[in-house]
Amino acid sequence: MKVVRYVVCKSGLSCSEPVGSPETVLTKGGNYYMFLLDDLLIGLPAKGLVGIFKEIYEMAQTEYTDEAKIKEELLRLQTLYEIDQISEEEYQKKEAELLERLAIAREAKGAPA
Repeated sequence: MKVVRYVVCKSGLSCSEPVGSPETVLTKGGNYYMFLLDDLLIGLPAKGLVGIFKEIYEMAQTEYTDEAKIKEELLRLQTLYEIDQISEEEYQKKEAELLERLAIAREAKGAPA
């Protein structure tokens, strides 16, 4: 992928001179303004995606460590076991996982496990 950089003269017309680094262009007495098309086309969308992924991570982390949801899952699991929808072995395995999550959630909040 080729990065395109344009130099625009103060008059608003494109200049045909080859462009060096932004520092070179800016030190020519202010005659040229550097317009970095790559920053607009690559930088902004990437920053937006990073922000979205951070938000998704925070939401997932909050849901994973929510004590009320974990207790609800434990109750649901117990109900499934009582009506013979899952075996005792499966019940014990999932219960241990949920109790571990609950301990982690309480530890993260600073409450005693």
